[in-house]
Amino acid sequence: TAGAAVAFMNPGGLRADLIHGGAPGAPPRPITYAEASSVLPFRNRIVVRSMTGKMIKEVLEEQFDNNTPELDKILQVSRGFSYSYDRTAPRSRRVDPKSLTIDGQPVVPGQRYRVAMNEFIAAGGDNFSVFTRASGTETVGMDLDVFRAYLEAHKPVEPGSMNRITRLK
Repeated sequence: TAGAAVAFMNPGGLRADLIHGGAPGAPPRPITYAEASSVLPFRNRIVVRSMTGKMIKEVLEEQFDNNTPELDKILQVSRGFSYSYDRTAPRSRRVDPKSLTIDGQPVVPGQRYRVAMNEFIAAGGDNFSVFTRASGTETVGMDLDVFRAYLEAHKPVEPGSMNRITRLK
Protein backbone atom coordinates (compact mmCIF):
# COMPACT_ATOMS: atom_id res chain seq x y z
CA THR A 1 0.00 0.00 0.00
CA ALA A 2 1.59 3.27 -1.17
CA GLY A 3 5.07 1.99 -0.45
CA ALA A 4 4.28 0.92 3.11
CA ALA A 5 6.80 -1.40 4.73
CA VAL A 6 4.30 -2.59 7.32
CA ALA A 7 0.59 -2.29 8.07
CA PHE A 8 -1.30 -2.42 11.35
CA MET A 9 -4.99 -3.01 12.07
CA ASN A 10 -6.70 -2.65 15.41
CA PRO A 11 -8.28 -5.90 16.58
CA GLY A 12 -11.79 -4.41 16.69
CA GLY A 13 -11.43 -3.23 13.09
CA LEU A 14 -11.61 -6.79 11.77
CA ARG A 15 -15.10 -8.17 12.35
CA ALA A 16 -15.05 -11.59 10.67
CA ASP A 17 -12.67 -14.31 9.51
CA LEU A 18 -12.28 -15.39 5.91
CA ILE A 19 -12.75 -19.15 5.82
CA HIS A 20 -11.43 -21.28 2.95
CA GLY A 21 -14.63 -23.30 2.96
CA GLY A 22 -13.41 -26.06 0.67
CA ALA A 23 -12.53 -29.64 1.37
CA PRO A 24 -8.91 -30.36 2.31
CA GLY A 25 -6.82 -30.30 -0.85
CA ALA A 26 -9.56 -28.58 -2.85
CA PRO A 27 -8.69 -25.44 -4.77
CA PRO A 28 -9.51 -22.16 -3.03
CA ARG A 29 -12.96 -20.78 -3.72
CA PRO A 30 -13.61 -17.15 -4.68
CA ILE A 31 -14.09 -14.65 -1.88
CA THR A 32 -17.37 -12.80 -2.27
CA TYR A 33 -17.82 -9.06 -1.83
CA ALA A 34 -20.18 -9.78 1.08
CA GLU A 35 -17.49 -11.84 2.84
CA ALA A 36 -14.88 -9.11 2.33
CA SER A 37 -17.36 -6.50 3.55
CA SER A 38 -18.09 -8.52 6.70
CA VAL A 39 -14.36 -8.44 7.52
CA LEU A 40 -14.09 -4.66 7.09
CA PRO A 41 -17.56 -3.18 7.70
CA PHE A 42 -16.59 0.30 8.92
CA ARG A 43 -15.48 2.03 5.70
CA ASN A 44 -12.33 3.49 7.26
CA ARG A 45 -9.78 5.32 5.18
CA ILE A 46 -6.36 3.73 4.97
CA VAL A 47 -3.50 6.15 5.52
CA VAL A 48 0.24 5.71 5.21
CA ARG A 49 2.45 7.64 7.59
CA SER A 50 6.12 7.81 8.47
CA MET A 51 7.27 6.32 11.79
CA THR A 52 10.67 5.55 13.26
CA GLY A 53 11.55 2.04 14.33
CA LYS A 54 11.47 3.34 17.91
CA MET A 55 7.89 4.56 17.41
CA ILE A 56 6.90 1.17 15.98
CA LYS A 57 8.18 -0.54 19.13
CA GLU A 58 6.42 2.06 21.30
CA VAL A 59 3.08 1.49 19.56
CA LEU A 60 3.47 -2.27 20.06
CA GLU A 61 4.05 -1.64 23.78
CA GLU A 62 0.72 0.21 23.89
CA GLN A 63 -1.02 -3.11 23.20
CA PHE A 64 -0.26 -4.07 26.81
CA ASP A 65 -0.97 -0.68 28.40
CA ASN A 66 -2.92 -2.19 31.25
CA ASN A 67 -2.52 -4.62 34.12
CA THR A 68 -5.00 -7.18 32.79
CA PRO A 69 -3.80 -9.47 29.99
CA GLU A 70 -7.42 -10.17 28.98
CA LEU A 71 -7.70 -6.49 27.99
CA ASP A 72 -4.66 -6.50 25.69
CA LYS A 73 -5.38 -5.08 22.23
CA ILE A 74 -3.06 -7.01 19.96
CA LEU A 75 -2.65 -5.25 16.62
CA GLN A 76 -2.92 -7.36 13.51
CA VAL A 77 0.23 -7.03 11.41
CA SER A 78 0.98 -7.37 7.73
CA ARG A 79 2.91 -10.12 6.02
CA GLY A 80 6.67 -9.73 6.47
CA PHE A 81 6.46 -8.09 9.90
CA SER A 82 7.19 -10.08 13.04
CA TYR A 83 8.08 -9.68 16.69
CA SER A 84 8.10 -11.48 20.03
CA TYR A 85 6.87 -10.32 23.40
CA ASP A 86 6.93 -11.37 27.03
CA ARG A 87 3.69 -10.42 28.80
CA THR A 88 5.39 -10.97 32.19
CA ALA A 89 8.10 -8.37 31.52
CA PRO A 90 7.81 -4.88 33.01
CA ARG A 91 5.56 -2.38 31.29
CA SER A 92 7.17 -0.71 28.22
CA ARG A 93 9.68 -3.58 27.97
CA ARG A 94 7.42 -6.42 26.87
CA VAL A 95 8.32 -6.33 23.16
CA ASP A 96 11.77 -7.74 22.43
CA PRO A 97 13.41 -5.03 20.29
CA LYS A 98 15.78 -7.59 18.74
CA SER A 99 12.81 -9.59 17.46
CA LEU A 100 11.28 -6.73 15.44
CA THR A 101 11.76 -7.45 11.75
CA ILE A 102 10.37 -6.34 8.42
CA ASP A 103 10.96 -8.86 5.65
CA GLY A 104 13.55 -10.57 7.84
CA GLN A 105 15.55 -7.38 8.39
CA PRO A 106 15.88 -5.84 11.87
CA VAL A 107 13.78 -2.75 12.56
CA VAL A 108 16.29 0.03 13.26
CA PRO A 109 15.16 2.45 16.02
CA GLY A 110 16.30 5.62 14.22
CA GLN A 111 15.23 4.61 10.71
CA ARG A 112 11.96 5.89 9.24
CA TYR A 113 9.41 3.42 7.84
CA ARG A 114 6.20 3.97 5.89
CA VAL A 115 3.39 2.43 7.91
CA ALA A 116 -0.19 1.79 6.73
CA MET A 117 -3.06 1.97 9.21
CA ASN A 118 -6.74 2.83 9.28
CA GLU A 119 -7.76 6.36 10.16
CA PHE A 120 -9.25 5.19 13.47
CA ILE A 121 -5.91 4.16 14.98
CA ALA A 122 -4.07 6.94 13.12
CA ALA A 123 -6.14 9.33 15.25
CA GLY A 124 -5.22 7.45 18.45
CA GLY A 125 -8.23 5.14 18.58
CA ASP A 126 -8.11 2.22 21.05
CA ASN A 127 -5.50 4.26 22.98
CA PHE A 128 -2.77 3.82 20.35
CA SER A 129 -1.45 7.35 20.90
CA VAL A 130 1.95 6.78 19.25
CA PHE A 131 0.25 6.64 15.84
CA THR A 132 -0.74 10.30 16.31
CA ARG A 133 2.96 11.26 16.34
CA ALA A 134 3.56 9.74 12.90
CA SER A 135 4.07 12.21 10.06
CA GLY A 136 3.51 12.64 6.35
CA THR A 137 -0.02 11.33 6.04
CA GLU A 138 -1.00 9.99 2.63
CA THR A 139 -4.56 8.74 2.19
CA VAL A 140 -4.62 5.57 0.10
CA GLY A 141 -8.35 4.83 -0.09
CA MET A 142 -11.16 3.12 1.74
CA ASP A 143 -10.24 -0.09 3.57
CA LEU A 144 -12.70 -2.33 1.73
CA ASP A 145 -11.65 -0.94 -1.66
CA VAL A 146 -7.96 -1.47 -0.86
CA PHE A 147 -8.71 -4.99 0.41
CA ARG A 148 -10.73 -5.84 -2.70
CA ALA A 149 -7.94 -4.60 -4.97
CA TYR A 150 -5.44 -6.72 -3.03
CA LEU A 151 -7.62 -9.82 -3.37
CA GLU A 152 -7.97 -9.22 -7.12
CA ALA A 153 -4.22 -8.69 -7.60
CA HIS A 154 -3.19 -11.77 -5.60
CA LYS A 155 -5.66 -14.48 -6.66
CA PRO A 156 -5.73 -16.97 -5.10
CA VAL A 157 -4.83 -15.52 -1.70
CA GLU A 158 -3.16 -17.95 0.66
CA PRO A 159 -3.48 -17.54 4.42
CA GLY A 160 -0.65 -15.58 5.99
CA SER A 161 1.94 -16.98 8.32
CA MET A 162 0.60 -17.64 11.79
CA ASN A 163 3.93 -16.98 13.53
CA ARG A 164 4.28 -13.25 12.92
CA ILE A 165 3.58 -12.50 16.59
CA THR A 166 5.16 -14.78 19.17
CA ARG A 167 4.27 -14.71 22.85
CA LEU A 168 7.29 -15.90 24.82
CA LYS A 169 5.66 -15.87 28.29
